[in-house]
Amino acid sequence: MSTLSARQTILLVAIFVVTSVTFIALDNRQALDPVKTGVQDLIVPVTDFMNDLTDDSGDETALQAKYDDLEAKYAKIQADYAQLLVNAREVEQLREMLDLQTSQPNLTYVSARVLYPDPTNTQKFIIIDKGSVDGIELGMPVLDPNFYVGLVTEVDEHQARVTLAIDATQSVGAELLSSGGVGIAWGMWQQGGRIEMRHVPRSVEVVEGEYVVTACASEARTANVPCGLVIGIVNGPPVLDNQADTQTIPVRTAGDFDKLSVVAVITADTNDGT
Repeated sequence: MSTLSARQTILLVAIFVVTSVTFIALDNRQALDPVKTGVQDLIVPVTDFMNDLTDDSGDETALQAKYDDLEAKYAKIQADYAQLLVNAREVEQLREMLDLQTSQPNLTYVSARVLYPDPTNTQKFIIIDKGSVDGIELGMPVLDPNFYVGLVTEVDEHQARVTLAIDATQSVGAELLSSGGVGIAWGMWQQGGRIEMRHVPRSVEVVEGEYVVTACASEARTANVPCGLVIGIVNGPPVLDNQADTQTIPVRTAGDFDKLSVVAVITADTNDGT
């Protein structure tokens, strides 16, 4: 790229000086007023447009702030509503426990809140907020209270572990309420099921949909477990075991073991003299 010579530079400076002096002189005589007005007419709309953009930006910021505020309030309303549902469920369960006390006055129980389930999700148990200081002991049965939940399998001073009836380690004497057959209800959760009733005599004519309850018959009854507690209902045709001359019955559980929040631990049953 070529550079300007000394003569060209001097010439440009001279032209600039002369032009500047001319514009100053013309401006002093107000000869440039029409030009200035035209330029102003061009600049003002641009300036107004920029100001509008600034104002709109301010409005958007205010609107965004209001939106964020409303969104936060809505989130709080949702959280409050969810808590109300939880509280309502607990109140309903406590009311049902009062009904349990009325319907089965022979039972003495301790109400307990569910703290958390098995964190590894490999077993089906819950931890409750009552322990030995509250009279909780190993082997005590636990109710929803509308259905049989399981047994106390570990006890600390202020907490206890309840292994649920659907866990594969759990079994309880069971009875078919309509047909009268007896057997043992085993947990099947680890095998992809819930509960199945085994060792029911083949001669028993099982009724689809009939209730399965904890056994009252002495030959099948589980120690410390009150008789007649609902386990579930017959949920399909039995599977025959020709070698043992018995049948196995699929059982649909009466309650949702994944939504337990308040339970009743049976500490005494006067019908058993305990």
